[in-house]
Amino acid sequence: MTLWRETQRVSLRAFLRTLLSNPQIANTNAIQEFLSLSHITPTDADVIDIERRRAMDEKRVQEQQKFYEIAQKRAAELDVYMEQ
Repeated sequence: MTLWRETQRVSLRAFLRTLLSNPQIANTNAIQEFLSLSHITPTDADVIDIERRRAMDEKRVQEQQKFYEIAQKRAAELDVYMEQ
């Protein structure tokens, strides 16, 4: 499945989350207006795209979780090995 500009979307989302984690920035009128002033109504194609990207996000989270579990297991095995 090809999702156009997925890397940029993920990067933009991370940037916005970082930006909004700073209360001095998050509470400004400029940010509030940027996020809520102009409402859009997604087209049917947009809704389908949104659903596909949400599914990809869920898959990405599952893969990250699996990676962390494997990394923790290997780190524990390495600790045991180093103690011997």
